[in-house]
Amino acid sequence: ENSTGELFEIVGDHTTRHDTMLPFANALRLSSRRFSSLDFAAMSAKLTTQEGRVELSKLMKARDDVHKLASVSVPSVDFASYRERLSSKAVVDAFESALRSVQVPEMADEMTAKVDAIFAELINDAKTSSVASAERVKALEEVMAAFEARTPTDKVTVEELLASEPAIAAEIAAEIDRDDWTVVESKEKQQEKH
Repeated sequence: ENSTGELFEIVGDHTTRHDTMLPFANALRLSSRRFSSLDFAAMSAKLTTQEGRVELSKLMKARDDVHKLASVSVPSVDFASYRERLSSKAVVDAFESALRSVQVPEMADEMTAKVDAIFAELINDAKTSSVASAERVKALEEVMAAFEARTPTDKVTVEELLASEPAIAAEIAAEIDRDDWTVVESKEKQQEKH
């Protein structure tokens, strides 16, 4: 009996109020079944980072904790033994009556649908990002292949450059047609003169 008059019994290193724990024990058993349906091996195989493995390890520990809690049986309070040990039987009767009158509502699963929707959105975002990343990687690989296939700059002839850059070839042809042989100085050279 504690200072507020509630009857408790020490179970392991946990203090448990027995009769009112039954609905919670049922909820724990439900959670335990939900955890059992998770395929941790498949999740582990898909992880690529150390942080992901650490988080999965924490989740697996939480699963084990839920399994342990769900497997604990909750015995009923033995009010007869308290009546024998305590001098005030009326106090025991009052607590028994109060304890039996406690109505703990069944736990309703209000979170699973929300969590499932969030995970579905995250998975969809991940798939979209994955497709976009694959397309970007492909485009960059094409740029890299084209770059690697190019002739080194010091080995490119004027004819090859003009063939690969038609805009430059057209500009040079137009200057030749206009008989324009002026050399355009860079901005740096023009600033040095002033």
